[in-house]
Amino acid sequence: MKKIFICLVIGLILLMAIGIVFAETREDSIKENLEKIGKEVDNITKISDGFFEVGVVGEEKPVFAIMYSSEETKVVNEETVIQDKRQFLNFGFSGEMNESEFLKTSTGVGGDLNKGYVMMRAGSITGISTNLNVLKKSNLGQIEIIIYKNEKAIGFGNILNSVSLGMKKDYDLQSKDTVIFEPGDIISIYVKSQGDIFWKDVTTMIEITTLD
Repeated sequence: MKKIFICLVIGLILLMAIGIVFAETREDSIKENLEKIGKEVDNITKISDGFFEVGVVGEEKPVFAIMYSSEETKVVNEETVIQDKRQFLNFGFSGEMNESEFLKTSTGVGGDLNKGYVMMRAGSITGISTNLNVLKKSNLGQIEIIIYKNEKAIGFGNILNSVSLGMKKDYDLQSKDTVIFEPGDIISIYVKSQGDIFWKDVTTMIEITTLD
């Protein structure tokens, strides 16, 4: 038992040593790469795994270092740090509804399989939210908000129950790159009802995520 304990302690020490060496190697690699382009490192702050903020002597703004491995480093300026950008597509319907149909865009134009928002950049659909008012309830019914991309349902949307009257809401999120779109793709929204339900004033918002 004593031998096993000693082995575990030695193993833990080795793991800690490896971690320290790896961290030092990454920082040394950053310094080495910056020195090659004539920059003297003042300090290095880890922002996340593989992503560091680097203070450079004589410069007001920091630079950022992206580590692809312990030996490969990419240095970028603050202005060129890649960040996801989120935008929102607004759909809705003002008034009463009791049949399945497409929602209108924010311009007031009714949607269709071939009418909606035309994407200008590549990206992903990452969220959807809906708010509406149920006027006539049904214990067997529900209202489904369906996203269409190029005439096909993508399998991601909202579901609102109609077991009681009043305002209803639902929202769903998903990871980027799960449902992707390309420039020229058309996004529209369809409201599908089940049961004898009446509702009004639908507001639906789709979140899209792009890199630029």
